[in-house]
Amino acid sequence: MSKADLKLNPVSPGQQRIAAIFLSLSGLFSLIALVDYNPEYLHSSPTLNNSPVLGKTGLFLARSFYGWFGISSWLLPLFFINLSIHFFRKTPSRQRILQILSSLGCIFSVCVLANVRDFSSLFSGNSSLFQNSLFEHGAGGSLGAIFYSGMPFAESVSDEFSSPGIMRVWLGNVGTVILSLFNTVILSFKNSSISVTSPSTALMSISMLTV
Repeated sequence: MSKADLKLNPVSPGQQRIAAIFLSLSGLFSLIALVDYNPEYLHSSPTLNNSPVLGKTGLFLARSFYGWFGISSWLLPLFFINLSIHFFRKTPSRQRILQILSSLGCIFSVCVLANVRDFSSLFSGNSSLFQNSLFEHGAGGSLGAIFYSGMPFAESVSDEFSSPGIMRVWLGNVGTVILSLFNTVILSFKNSSISVTSPSTALMSISMLTV
């Protein structure tokens, strides 16, 4: 097999437009689902006038986003739309890959920071930062809980809890916060050099944790 056979064929302009439209719709769809989400619909049959805008699909999507990513769910529509613009502009593949990796890195760091903040609130005897019915696995979602507090999140503050996340064990509270903040700031500004959005999008999520 020659080296030419191993090369990936370039994406055609038509395929790029299709990808851009799909990502734009994904961003819009996810934003509407997050805004319209009501946990009460999970356990009841809403009337036709009060039913979710996107039906059960939007309900499932929003619950999955909130469950996995917590408050970082609000960065996902921006991620989809921003990536779609890269396809519309026909930016090089390497630039799109860097965009994806830096954006996902920011989302991950915000998940961890939110979990640290939420865990500290529970550990101090206070209530969770947000409604448990909305964020079923805490403000950082399952992703943040897996790497810091441990799963299930509601039981992680117990003295008998034996499965804390790797960052909580090896870095502790302060080390995890410093590393995650550093990672978020660096990736946000790195993202700004290849993104159509400013680095303030991720930093706005961090500011929510101090309220």
